[in-house]
Amino acid sequence: MSYPFKKIIFDCKKATLIVVKLEVGQASFAERMQLWYHQQFCNPCRQFQKQSAHINRVLLTYSRQQEALHKISPTLKAIWEKQISDFKKG
Repeated sequence: MSYPFKKIIFDCKKATLIVVKLEVGQASFAERMQLWYHQQFCNPCRQFQKQSAHINRVLLTYSRQQEALHKISPTLKAIWEKQISDFKKG
């Protein structure tokens, strides 16, 4: 007699890998179902997924803020280009 859930029940290491794959959009439907089933019985893995999602949101927000800081307005860019061209002429 074969065990019907043999392919579904797995260790926390594999659950962690699937969480990471899920965050980057590479988890298959079967993996998502395996993760869901595993997390029904494993609170630490549910917590890991929540914490990982939170860290990703924080890093994405920080990354966007840094991008915004490195962009200059078109007006300021035009002023700097004029100053550079005046400097080269003079």
